[in-house]
Amino acid sequence: MIAKAATAQDEITGDGTTSIVLKVGELLKQAERYISEGLHPRVITEGYDLAKKEALNVRRKQGKICQTLTFCILVFGTIQSESDRGRS
Repeated sequence: MIAKAATAQDEITGDGTTSIVLKVGELLKQAERYISEGLHPRVITEGYDLAKKEALNVRRKQGKICQTLTFCILVFGTIQSESDRGRS
C-alpha cells in the first residue's frame, strides 16, 4: 500500500515520495494504535473517507491543486481501497 501511494505521488507530481512514505507510515501507525485499543477498522476508514472529502472540498474552494491535499486524497483513497479489499 505504501509503495502504491509513493508511485502515485511520483506519477502525479514527480516528487515527494519520501514524504508520502513517512506520512502513510504514520497514518498506519496511528490506525494500528486505535485498533489495539478496540476501535473497529471500519470506523478508522470512515474517518479517512471523511477527511478525504473535506480535503477535496477545500481544494475546490481554493480552485487550485495543493500538493499536501493531493497527498491526502491519494493516501485516504489507497487506505480505503485496501480496507475494502480486505473485507471481500
